[in-house]
Amino acid sequence: MVVHISLSEDDVGETVCSLNFAKRARSIESNREIPEVSIQMERSIVTTTAKVSLYIKVLLSDVGSENVEAEAAHRA
Repeated sequence: MVVHISLSEDDVGETVCSLNFAKRARSIESNREIPEVSIQMERSIVTTTAKVSLYIKVLLSDVGSENVEAEAAHRA
């Protein structure tokens, strides 16, 4: 954690408050593990992102088309 403090007398209250917060935050311990993203999940995210990107391109290029989903499927 980075805490910004000021040497100005006008900012003593803010500095003390920031330092107290940093002290409390430092004492927090987390035992929660962050799950790893599987390769399959990563591929699914990439595929979905690509489909969404294509869908947006179709929408932008052919806003007047009533069948945007079919056009996106055709281009994929």
